[in-house]
Amino acid sequence: MPLWMVILGLEKQLVPGKSYLYSSDTSGVAEIVSLFTAVDSLVFDGTKSDAKSARQLVAQAQLGAFGSMRLLLVINAHAMTEIVQNTLLKLLEEPPSSVVIVLQTEQEQQLLPTVRSRLHFLGRLSSVSNIKPSRFQKSSLEMFAELTELSREALVDLLASEMSHQQQQLLITPSLQVADRVELLDWAVKKLNNNANLKLTIDWLLLRWGNN
Repeated sequence: MPLWMVILGLEKQLVPGKSYLYSSDTSGVAEIVSLFTAVDSLVFDGTKSDAKSARQLVAQAQLGAFGSMRLLLVINAHAMTEIVQNTLLKLLEEPPSSVVIVLQTEQEQQLLPTVRSRLHFLGRLSSVSNIKPSRFQKSSLEMFAELTELSREALVDLLASEMSHQQQQLLITPSLQVADRVELLDWAVKKLNNNANLKLTIDWLLLRWGNN
């Protein structure tokens, strides 16, 4: 199924093996449950989380689902500490093939950029007026010069922020071009997190960005 269909929620069922960000208050959680056909679900409250409970959640997620799928729902995800978010990072990046993960929050900006970069947007935006402008509005040469001046950590943060912008734009105006750019940014962030060559990664991204 194309990425843009998943992000827009055009499919009738959430896709197992993926992690989502649901930008809504907790009253919208019923919408998530109604989209999910399996009865096997785990709910994790970010306001009551700590490192121990996060590790337990990861262990539970790895267990076989009762049925074909399992829903792992994290409410108030913005309340999770950095330690808890980092504990869940690997699970969010590579959920078990039978697990759907949804993080619900009204304050997605409180999530770590590395966490946001691993999530597909689902549902309504908290506020269209809060969408930040794209950072990729200069020429490829100007962008290359600007991006290569950044540290690896700062570059990952910037690319994750740009991915968030592109995902939100996709919700407003469906576009295969924007969906492709989300995938390019996701690939670049993963490569940088795996210590890929910084300049080669930027060059690869900008070359393909201009063709989309």
